[in-house]
Amino acid sequence: MNSFKKYIVTGLLAILPAAFTWIIIVYLYNIFTSPGSYVVTLVYNFLYGNQFEINDYIINFLSFLFTLLFIYVFGFVTNRFIGKSLISLFDRLVLKIPVAKTIYKTIKQLTNSIADTQANAFEKVVSIEYPKKGIWTIAMVTGQSVDKNNNAYYHLFLPTTPNPTSGFMLIVKKSDVIESRMNVEEGLKTIISGGMVAPEVNDL
Repeated sequence: MNSFKKYIVTGLLAILPAAFTWIIIVYLYNIFTSPGSYVVTLVYNFLYGNQFEINDYIINFLSFLFTLLFIYVFGFVTNRFIGKSLISLFDRLVLKIPVAKTIYKTIKQLTNSIADTQANAFEKVVSIEYPKKGIWTIAMVTGQSVDKNNNAYYHLFLPTTPNPTSGFMLIVKKSDVIESRMNVEEGLKTIISGGMVAPEVNDL
């Protein structure tokens, strides 16, 4: 009986990541294709009326392409001055709504964190003794400098868990730092998961 429970739990833990990934993908697909589906159906009915019945698979495919085009155009516009101004105005309006501002701010921080990572905001991952000797934590290298005696230092961003968009800025001697074998993406995953998603062998 114990073996049965063990394998059931093991099986569930193995299946859940794939299941949740699939559910999220399907959910996002439905969200993104719904507006496109409405527009495609409306345009088709305007052009052809009820002369031909359009296949649902064709509608979904065209809707998905339409949605991708819309996201592309939206991204293009937001990279321009007018688009940035409109987004900034929208941010200010949403942040005045009591409940919505908390949800929006959290999601905005996470997306900004991903965008910063893609833009190579961090050079590498290191381990430092913080907040005291004998306790190690993960930090991100954001720059380097030297003091008047030519000692080399790392500029570090020390993210908080599970929200890596907040943290502390530290300047630490390179000699007091252990460089990690993890890349930036792996380091952020470790921080966001609170250490649950981390290499089995650490760098210490």
